[in-house]
Amino acid sequence: MESVAPTALVIVILVWCCFHLIRPRTSHLPLPPGPTLLSGPFPEKDIATTFRKWNKRYGPVVSFKIGSRTFVVFGTRQAAQDLLEKRGSIYSSRPPSVWMDKYLNKGLAAAFMPYGPEWRLNRRLHGCLLSAHHTNAYRHLQDIQSKHLLHEFLSTNDFSHCFHQYTSNVMFTLVYGKGRGKDDNDHRRLEQINEMAGFVLQGASFWTILIDLFPILDRLPRIFWRWRTEAARLHDRTMIVYRECCQEALAAECWNWSKKVTRKPDVMQLPWDNVCYSLGELYVAGIHTTKMVLELFVMVSIMYPDVASKAQQELDSVVGADRLPSFDDMESLPYINAIISELLRWRPISPIAVPHAAIQDDEYMGYFIPQGATVIANQFGMNMDDAMFNDPSTFHPERYVVNPELPVSAFGFGRRACPGHRLARSSLFIVISRLLWGFNITSADKQPLNEESPAAVKATFRPPVLISVRSASNPTSDGSISNAIAIPTPLTGPIDAQPVRAPSSEPTSCDDTSEPATALFLALSKERHNCSKKGAECAYSTSKNDTQAVEEIASTSVSLGADSSNVAAASVDLWTPRTGDDERLDSTGFDTFACPDLDFLQYSDQTWQDLFNIGSEDLSLTSVDRNYFFHFLDAFTSRTGFVSSFECGTLEQRLAVLYSIEQKERFTDGFWTINVDQSSNLESNNSYGVSSQWLNDPLALQTHQILLLIKEVVMIKPRNSCVTISWSQDIEQRCLQFFSPASLRKYIELYWSIWSPNVNFLHRPSFHPASSKPILLASMAIIGACVSPNLEDNDNARMWFNCVEEAVFADEDFNRDPVSPFHPVRDRQKIQALQAAYMVCLYQNWEGTDASKKRIRRHRFSTVVSAVRDLDITTARHVDYNAKHRDDFDWNEFVAREELIRTFIWVFLLDTAFVTFNNLPPRMVVKEMKMHVAAPESCFQAATADQCYDAIRNWMPSGSLCWKFSFRALFETLCIDDLTVKMQQAVAALGPLNLFTIISGIHSLVFQYQSFFSAGHLLQRTHTALQNFKHIWHLHETATIGRLPHTTVDESNLNADNMWQRVGFCRHAGDFWLLASVKVDRLSVAEAEQHKAISGELLLEDSERSDPILSQYDQTSMRQVNELISEFQRVHLGDMPTAVD
Repeated sequence: MESVAPTALVIVILVWCCFHLIRPRTSHLPLPPGPTLLSGPFPEKDIATTFRKWNKRYGPVVSFKIGSRTFVVFGTRQAAQDLLEKRGSIYSSRPPSVWMDKYLNKGLAAAFMPYGPEWRLNRRLHGCLLSAHHTNAYRHLQDIQSKHLLHEFLSTNDFSHCFHQYTSNVMFTLVYGKGRGKDDNDHRRLEQINEMAGFVLQGASFWTILIDLFPILDRLPRIFWRWRTEAARLHDRTMIVYRECCQEALAAECWNWSKKVTRKPDVMQLPWDNVCYSLGELYVAGIHTTKMVLELFVMVSIMYPDVASKAQQELDSVVGADRLPSFDDMESLPYINAIISELLRWRPISPIAVPHAAIQDDEYMGYFIPQGATVIANQFGMNMDDAMFNDPSTFHPERYVVNPELPVSAFGFGRRACPGHRLARSSLFIVISRLLWGFNITSADKQPLNEESPAAVKATFRPPVLISVRSASNPTSDGSISNAIAIPTPLTGPIDAQPVRAPSSEPTSCDDTSEPATALFLALSKERHNCSKKGAECAYSTSKNDTQAVEEIASTSVSLGADSSNVAAASVDLWTPRTGDDERLDSTGFDTFACPDLDFLQYSDQTWQDLFNIGSEDLSLTSVDRNYFFHFLDAFTSRTGFVSSFECGTLEQRLAVLYSIEQKERFTDGFWTINVDQSSNLESNNSYGVSSQWLNDPLALQTHQILLLIKEVVMIKPRNSCVTISWSQDIEQRCLQFFSPASLRKYIELYWSIWSPNVNFLHRPSFHPASSKPILLASMAIIGACVSPNLEDNDNARMWFNCVEEAVFADEDFNRDPVSPFHPVRDRQKIQALQAAYMVCLYQNWEGTDASKKRIRRHRFSTVVSAVRDLDITTARHVDYNAKHRDDFDWNEFVAREELIRTFIWVFLLDTAFVTFNNLPPRMVVKEMKMHVAAPESCFQAATADQCYDAIRNWMPSGSLCWKFSFRALFETLCIDDLTVKMQQAVAALGPLNLFTIISGIHSLVFQYQSFFSAGHLLQRTHTALQNFKHIWHLHETATIGRLPHTTVDESNLNADNMWQRVGFCRHAGDFWLLASVKVDRLSVAEAEQHKAISGELLLEDSERSDPILSQYDQTSMRQVNELISEFQRVHLGDMPTAVD
């Protein structure tokens, strides 16, 4: 028996050694520094201050461990941006929480939900309601409710209650369509929701944290954790309330968020309970956070009376005493805006924000951050950073007046940032500006209060506050309403204000007011008087449902002006944008990628070779196994339409483009405008209804020719024509209206700014509409109208889809044989006809009917491919312009050759798109792509011949490999084992368009492999190509993205003038690599199983075994591919496909 103990000890030691020897070593780097042993219990009080001390002691990134959990704290904004924003794909999840996920919200709260498909759907729901465009439209409601708030202050002492009423009315109106007209059931429901919110805000304790840190404790009997029963009960009761509110909102006649989201098919993929909970979550978040900041503002007003006085002086100077401040004054009140920024900085409502979680191992500043680590962004510590803010502990709004670009860390970071920050700031502006305009807020104590006072630093101290109406004649005098309100003054957390009445020496009712109170009331009355003079009903005094007024404002067709509150373009329906306009979490919205650092754009001496040097770091970095996700293709394969599918900018950006176009067009209205109403009364010699008012317009002839072409295909329909309309006077007028000179300019500009980055084969600097082929202009106009934010433009374009298609494919230049040998400079008309035909294929395939999509895919596109071969693909090559002197450089020749190269590229890419997404055999093969690669954007987007020549010499010198590359050679190169680092760098430097073409060509290889019964040689070459492309794309991501010569504009500061220069959806080539890898992985497994099953016997027909993926061919829908992607994300989320391991 004595030998048992030593033997057991030896076995334990051996097992321990074996475990540590064979387990994978994830990193040799150390964890960030931090306290190794907490001196006491995990700090509950003022934890943000504790973290700030640690960051000062150990550095910007601190780590500590509790049990098996690793915590990482970021103490600087730079660290948070570097990881939470620029590496958002790694840090966008949430740590697991037994308390929240199992009991309190049962996994339904998006704020605490792990990153994945369900969270993305919730984020889309939030994005379609809280985009910048929609938030501006809600200002009318905030204007109404803030006037009610001011009037409440004339008859009550409880400003905390008033703030709650204001935020509740705004959010309840938006979410459920009811503001002040709540009934008893509504009040009962609100009490239940508030009870739940209070439990969330105050329920976190040592015990709830303990069970999250050690989930095994959840197995203890309920008697040890009585809060679990209470949390589950509260959740169930609140869920019932959320359902009832949503059901009533759907049945209501007025507009509300509950109705809006039901019209979003992608959002409604969520279960109904999830939708109800998400809407209720928006209501709760919108109430309490804004209310807390407003209460903080009251405390600041008594602690820093000079701040309030200075703000009132600004209001008196800008607004005066005759009217209330409005949103129109926002840009004219910099000090008010500075106060709001300083409030959010000084005491952020969420000092440490909601923690993030790392979904994979990562490295930062030489430290290791393990998978599963809880990552905390200490917003309070960032806002108290001495290196960024002078005297950060003092409330000093002037810092934001001097430098409005100073950051405010208050709404989180990256993809998990608060989506309602714009709505919150709007409320803070209108309430704070109007409160300061109408009231004085001072301390009722004889001893002045400041931050140095001993009591001021105690969270339990409750200073009495005197609220008084300002005198119109003397803004600094005290008025008639006095009030003592007790509020705490925490160092970092929110304010839990509890009203305590104090004796008032002045009357408080507006029925018996003194002169200052009367002045405020008269000012509000004057607002009513101004409305009556305009013949409009006053929103302040009317009993009309608030949402009805907001809906009328938002759905009215208005013209954009300088007023910042007007966010719509002419005839734009603000409330019903097209599906996908505002939730592209690639595109828009909130689930976004961090923009790269573009400071390099100021350097003009960078060269093509520099790109190779930039990417010359240790290639081991490129083969690190990262987590891969479908950031783009998941949405792309589940939707249709240009805006929903491609990179077309946010709705706000598209509206800005439309507004800019309309502003420019106003300057020409006096010279040429189409007058459709009078066109039927024109002189007899004007037989086509062309208004004489724009006959001098340079595009008038183009309009006339387009009209003739469309009239011909409508009146003389060929057999099996797709045109179904009949010609009439009305059709003629509608044709003139859509293709009028003004409309052509508008739609072509929309094409350039919104669409062209996605298919960039036209050269904008040298493009002249007046000298271009009419069918090309017509095709561009249709695409421009399809991507317009104006729904009427979208509908009008569809009427001409088939007519323009017939005209394009019947065009003489398109159908004639090219002159041999073909020269792109001499025969630009042939190239433009081909480009027009390609555009028709695009808009019909993504915007047309299913019948149109089939016709394009099966017939029209084959004609386009034949036209490409007729031109001879080998003619799409450049000459070495470096050998020419500047005087001999022909810019037109470069442009013509580059347009031809890019046109052939995009025809090949559309073919591979049909292969990839419709499972259609390819019409083009890689071997025939004996053409040059596309030139860098710095050369193609150069505005002048001199700039183009300089860019070519800088980025395409004679010794550059770009002159030696053809696409066929590139594909062959990628199939080489052990591709050299130099060659990988050279390929990575070719830019996103060429890399996107390469990975699309690999999909053709995958299809060929998929089509064979057994093709081991193809499998090996495809494996090699994917592996090489993985390294090349990683080099591109780390070395060339956002840099010259392929990015020519700072994409974080886009405007209507430079949007056409941005990079399009080619930036998502990584998604196409992942899709190819998933396909090859599936096919490899299927082939291995097939070899095992055959064993020399006859293989019976088995469709499941024969077609492991994409079993149906030539499908209009992309459903098969989307199901493949969805299955991968469900089963293999975070795992790299084995096909490229």
